Amino acid sequence: MKTEALFYENKIRVRVCGLIIKNDKILLVKHRLKGSVFYGPPGGVVEFGEDLTTTLKRELHEETNIEVASSNFQFITEYVKPPLHAIEIFYHVTRWNGIIKAGNDPENKHLNVIEGVKWFTLNELKKIKTTQTHHLFHNCNNLRDILALSGYISYPTLYTK
Repeated sequence: MKTEALFYENKIRVRVCGLIIKNDKILLVKHRLKGSVFYGPPGGVVEFGEDLTTTLKRELHEETNIEVASSNFQFITEYVKPPLHAIEIFYHVTRWNGIIKAGNDPENKHLNVIEGVKWFTLNELKKIKTTQTHHLFHNCNNLRDILALSGYISYPTLYTK
């Protein structure tokens, strides 16, 4: 039986994501869509006419309830694995305000895809199936590896310098 494609499949998506690391833990959003769980940094699609930092602030507020106070551009990844093709622009969020709690995803509000937000150590992430975590973490040895990335990185070439 063929399942219906999701709205973001078979098209290029430009996304902005925030890397929030504190006390050797990274903040991730737990999504559930089509019966599958996925953990990734908070972020989402750039809307037409919206600049990248505005997207970062909007998406992090929508998904985690925080207000970004300070961030720095870190790197860009391109993930191509049909039916997905995402260009993701990552920022290191260095300061924020607010109490972290699960928000919503307006792109999928009728599906209620965000189940929670949680701080993870790398060891906790390694216990989750790689199919359920963002590709940034697949070959990562420590969270500092992520913050050491720069420039353009094509998946699956992460950490293969």
